[in-house]
Amino acid sequence: LTSVTIPNSVTSIGNSAFESCRGLTSVTIPNSVTKIGDEAFSGCSGLKKVTFEDGISALKVGYSLVDKNYTVGQFYDCHLEEVYLGRNLEYNVSPFSDQKNLSSLTIGNSVTSIGGSAFYGCTGLTSITIGESVKTIGGSAFSGCSALTSVTIGESVETIGNCAFMDCSNLELVKSLALIPPSFTNKYDYFSYKNTFSDYAATLEVLPEALNAYKQHDGWRRFKNITTISAPVSEISLNETELTLEVNGSTTLTVTIHPEDASEKPLIWASSDEKIVTVDQNGKVTAISVGEADITVTATDDSGVSAVCHITVLPVLAESITIEPTQWSGYEGESFTISATVLPESTTDPTLSWTSSDQTIATVDNEGVVSVLKPGNCIITASTVDGSSLSADCIITSSSGINAIFNDDSGLWDVYKVSGSLILKDGNYEQLRQLSPGIYILRQGSRSHKLLLK
Repeated sequence: LTSVTIPNSVTSIGNSAFESCRGLTSVTIPNSVTKIGDEAFSGCSGLKKVTFEDGISALKVGYSLVDKNYTVGQFYDCHLEEVYLGRNLEYNVSPFSDQKNLSSLTIGNSVTSIGGSAFYGCTGLTSITIGESVKTIGGSAFSGCSALTSVTIGESVETIGNCAFMDCSNLELVKSLALIPPSFTNKYDYFSYKNTFSDYAATLEVLPEALNAYKQHDGWRRFKNITTISAPVSEISLNETELTLEVNGSTTLTVTIHPEDASEKPLIWASSDEKIVTVDQNGKVTAISVGEADITVTATDDSGVSAVCHITVLPVLAESITIEPTQWSGYEGESFTISATVLPESTTDPTLSWTSSDQTIATVDNEGVVSVLKPGNCIITASTVDGSSLSADCIITSSSGINAIFNDDSGLWDVYKVSGSLILKDGNYEQLRQLSPGIYILRQGSRSHKLLLK
């Protein structure tokens, strides 16, 4: 047993229900459960993640025992690393106190109260955001969280209990979004151990309109550095929500943040598919390959506000095609190569399709190499395949070797084999046609021809 999701039909988890399930690493408790019995998770030493699903009703959580007479928290001998708290908890002993491996805490929007000593001694916590639904923070709720450096207190917090942040020795920033300063439930004796914060050297950031109220409050004014924070981001808009680019094209998206006095925090840019389109942290978008992807920009002020631009990347189509030669005259049996140029050079797919209008006269391969088979006329065509519908033609005129030689000259020719031996002297047209198929060299004075007979 390593992971448990308790069904919504369950309303109560009995005493010792999962006791000593050492292989259990995660458990999800639905909002239908109203009670967890004593020692339900005692001895679950491998348990690292607990999720309390969002719910309105409070969940009663029992305790565990050490040596059968000393009560400790429900998860005392577990090693929790991650907790999602989606509802209020009721307990005699905090289920999470002294969870030193706990480094991730998320408080859901259904939570209205954080109980006393809820996360006492959780030395792995470094940052806490107390959501907008929380109204009270219990005494010693985060006392002894020595690694804690920043705390954000939500806008609805009304009271903070004794020693709530006592012995948080590395606390550097406290941010309060409440317009009315939350009250401290202890007396404000500067040297009292009951001070809500043991050290007021951290910076306190508050909303501009609440600055004077915090400076005049008996408790909050003890912070040595009280400054203002900008309003959280409420909206992000982009200059484009849909955009079409060609491969290798680029553009820069511009952002408008609302309200104008929102936090001057960095934005995070991300692409849903970097194989299609990339974006840098200045909003510069670059098209990589054909397809579609979303560019998302997100505020980093904990507001979670974002904006999306849908990018469609199209291929760069060919604009022109030229071939060389555009006309060719020669003899059957010859071959030659047609060279082709596709522009622009950035064309995504410069592939050409080669065809012959009459393959009995001449054929062409995928590289533009033409083989002339017999006398006649045909057209070799090179066509783009990228959808641009461009083409270029080379007109082929092929003649028989003998016909071409004797077309304007009925003289006599000496016929030699390729090896150089004479096989016919002063041969005429008819005699040459009677020769066996092969390649011959014809000579007439200083003139010579190479003849292919089939």
